[in-house]
Amino acid sequence: MKKLYITILLVLLAAAVAGCGKKDKDKDKGKVEDSVEGEISIADESDLERYEDRGEDEDAEPEEPISEISREDADVLIGEKLADKGCEPVYSEVSFIDGENYYTYSVLNPDGDEMDQMLAVNAVSGEIFVYDLDNNTVFDFSTFELYNSESDAPVSWEGSFKSGNMSLNLEPGGETSFEFTFSGDKELTGVAEAKGRTAEYKDDSISLQFIREKDSLEVKDMGSASGFAGVYK
Repeated sequence: MKKLYITILLVLLAAAVAGCGKKDKDKDKGKVEDSVEGEISIADESDLERYEDRGEDEDAEPEEPISEISREDADVLIGEKLADKGCEPVYSEVSFIDGENYYTYSVLNPDGDEMDQMLAVNAVSGEIFVYDLDNNTVFDFSTFELYNSESDAPVSWEGSFKSGNMSLNLEPGGETSFEFTFSGDKELTGVAEAKGRTAEYKDDSISLQFIREKDSLEVKDMGSASGFAGVYK
């Protein structure tokens, strides 16, 4: 009887231990499942945000660089810049540099040989630069090997000048223009278009050419005599 009692006790004790073990395992299993579900939920949310970000980037329209000067205008500008040097520009391509378009050119020297330096015309301002093809960057035109400090220096269309009883006042206008005012024996106000060191003005009866020298401004009649021609200092 005593042995039977001990046997029953051992069976009940084993059952209790097995039950606790099962409960602990179920509890641990629940923790693992909760952890895995949490990680999956976070990963899914993060992936969704990344996907949405990619979608926004793909839908965004790339900014197009602005060009206001045509290729033909650029050809004229660089041709005039090189005319007194006996060089010939040869168009290469449009290059995107620092957020703007540039028309780039190789340059043939007076002997017809291609020079090491290239030039570029800014498609917005029309300004001419030395172009470094290898690094896709531009430098001031003063670094060009044939640069002439007198003829290539920027032209100032501003100031007051006199010739006899006549006065001439210039005020800057747009990128390539200036406003002039003659006063004295005759009066005239207008806007002249400049190209390099020369500028022109025309109306129904008068045609004038302005030539900017270092310390003076010469005005020529391009049609009939106007009374404004002379050298103004």
